[in-house]
Amino acid sequence: MACASSPQMHEGYQEECEAAINQQVNLGLHVSYTYLAMAHHFDRQDMALKNFADYFMQQSHKQRQHVETLMQLQNQHRGRIQFWDITKPEMDNWGSLLSAMGHHLPLQHNISLSLQDLPWMAASRATCS
Repeated sequence: MACASSPQMHEGYQEECEAAINQQVNLGLHVSYTYLAMAHHFDRQDMALKNFADYFMQQSHKQRQHVETLMQLQNQHRGRIQFWDITKPEMDNWGSLLSAMGHHLPLQHNISLSLQDLPWMAASRATCS
């Protein structure tokens, strides 16, 4: 595989790393958006589950903080941040807490799997510089 760097990018920072970080940023924004929807669902008067609303709001904020960290990394390496359309959450009505948690766990799993790939990609690209 050829390892040509773009003159605009920091030495050793490859387009594939930039694309992978952009993918993680956009996945994180989708997950944050989904948690925000869950938080407001459980904060409604007819649900009255304030502690769970707070929990999902915290998850939304944490996810957005992770995204901001990745965007700062992208900027430090002179990469470009590409925002995609954020897809709406799978549901408008999360129903019970059990139903929401059934969606929460796969979201966390997908984020974790996606994050695990980033160091491997960065390490393999570093040998190209």
